[in-house]
Amino acid sequence: MDHLKNFAFLCLLLFIVQSCEKDESIDTNENFISNVDLELFSQNFGATTQGDFLGVITNKNSLPLEGVSITIGTSNTTTDTNGVFVITNASINTRFAYIKAEKEGFISASRSVVPSTGTNKIKIMMLPINNVSNISSGTPETVSLSNGSSLELKGDYIDQNGNNYSGSVSVSMHYLNPEDDDIALQMPGMLYGANSENDERLLRTFGMLAIELRGENDEDLNIAQGSNAQISVPIPQSLLNDAPASIPLWSFNETYGVWVEEGIANLENGNYVGTVSHFSFWNYDIAVETVNFCSTFVDDNGNPLSNLHILITSPTIGSSGGITNENGEVCGLVPANDALVISAGIQDTCGFNSFYETDIGPFNADTNLDFTISDTSLPEIITETVTGIFVNCNQEFVTDGYVKLSYGDVEVIDIVTDGTFEITFYRCDESTNFTLTGIDFTDSQSTDTINYNFSTPTTDIGPLASCVNYAFNFLNFQVGDYPPVQQIEAPFPISLNTDSNFRCNDGEILKTGYSIQSFDSNFIFLDFNNFNGVGIYSGDNGVGDFDSSESFTNMTINGMIQLGDGLSQPRLRNFVGTAEVLTFGEVGEIVEISFSGTIDVFQANGVNLILIEEDVPTTGFMHLIRDM
Repeated sequence: MDHLKNFAFLCLLLFIVQSCEKDESIDTNENFISNVDLELFSQNFGATTQGDFLGVITNKNSLPLEGVSITIGTSNTTTDTNGVFVITNASINTRFAYIKAEKEGFISASRSVVPSTGTNKIKIMMLPINNVSNISSGTPETVSLSNGSSLELKGDYIDQNGNNYSGSVSVSMHYLNPEDDDIALQMPGMLYGANSENDERLLRTFGMLAIELRGENDEDLNIAQGSNAQISVPIPQSLLNDAPASIPLWSFNETYGVWVEEGIANLENGNYVGTVSHFSFWNYDIAVETVNFCSTFVDDNGNPLSNLHILITSPTIGSSGGITNENGEVCGLVPANDALVISAGIQDTCGFNSFYETDIGPFNADTNLDFTISDTSLPEIITETVTGIFVNCNQEFVTDGYVKLSYGDVEVIDIVTDGTFEITFYRCDESTNFTLTGIDFTDSQSTDTINYNFSTPTTDIGPLASCVNYAFNFLNFQVGDYPPVQQIEAPFPISLNTDSNFRCNDGEILKTGYSIQSFDSNFIFLDFNNFNGVGIYSGDNGVGDFDSSESFTNMTINGMIQLGDGLSQPRLRNFVGTAEVLTFGEVGEIVEISFSGTIDVFQANGVNLILIEEDVPTTGFMHLIRDM
């Protein structure tokens, strides 16, 4: 799977792709005067508050990076094997949060966001330290990339302590194309900066260049004081008509997490060329005034719509977007005083589907708006909600972890803090298969990747245990509008026992049938007919044809499920439907079965059972340890 490429959350602000008014800039860096004071500028970030963050860190191929050091304010953590990190109650600002990521062998990466009130979902794609050239100090050198980017050095360098450096120099350099879909994941911070007058600005990029120099002992190097270098990047052909003759140059400040206007670049033969006095990420951008904008999306009943892809389009700087959190909220920067269009849609295996659009703005101050999307706006969209209980090996609630749902190329992650999880997302594909994986940070345990089927619109998978090959049993099912039933091993043991042998038409013993039995104050007795291992076995009393499929047809369950004393609560009998065997292990290993169909509901009256309701829709899931 292309890990989390569509993990939807991602840069709440940013990839600018459309036209913009041309900007008049200063002609030479010698005339450039900057009044940037980042200590003063940081007052724009708002009051101190706390926020929750869930993020995914990957490499350029979208593969997860383990062991990445993550810092948000004074909070620190590292990514797990899935490249995921969770930080709760981090110290941030109401209008600005800065997330830093560091790992040996990679350029320092970051993301800046306008935080929302719920979980802020982050994705960062880290760039490797790629040695594109080895040069020597004291000698002018030019380093070029195949795309036309270039770096002209005069040969004067200092180390990280400010001492003059002499020796070989390793040059790492990356060009970030403004037309690349991944630029918002690879660039640092967000397209937000302090202009030369110390004012907030939203940026539109025409390209970026990341440069890193290292010495013989792998120490960081930079340009010596009083020296400089020239950088040049090509402008994509489609952007040349919008490219001004000169454009502000911006460097990324890793302390504050914002871009800082530090000079200009001139358009020469299709390239922007500028002079810089130090190395970091450099960005060629025009700037506009900006405001913060938060939107909240709910349905007709006021329920939040999470994991929606939101896109805001401006006639000035193009489009930017984000993904709604569990509160249906997403925040970001938009151009001030622009008439805007906001749209909502989903991204799944069918591609992107937009189903809501309306005009908003202009805004001249920070703004929050609520939007209601009617169910009638989702005629071809399937809403899925997956719920469950996440426990550790001792069947105690997990309070520091997450659950990841994977559906095709779409992955959705939900933080678990109280042992429960609820994941809602949208799909159009007809496939009902999905997988779940749970990670428990406290015990450093995880689940296997477990296969399930949706029982639309709600799938309650019951307990999910953070032990690989976890060894306890559970069964859960939903009958019509009755309360959901969940049976866990303690104190309700469920075992898988040999019941009888079934035979094919030619008399050959095919496989062994099974029953599931539990006897306690609550008890279950389920006798599976036509149940013969992984495959299809159709027919009456075990007479039929077998083939190697993943489903069972015409499966029946005899016996009953009695709740409590069986008097005040109903009994269930005569299930008829279809079951899918998801896992069928050897003795001592896991058997997992999902089923759906109908069942009859009875009420006990002395020794008699009175039929209350028949053919009631029923879905369920079993996780059992095979003992025979």
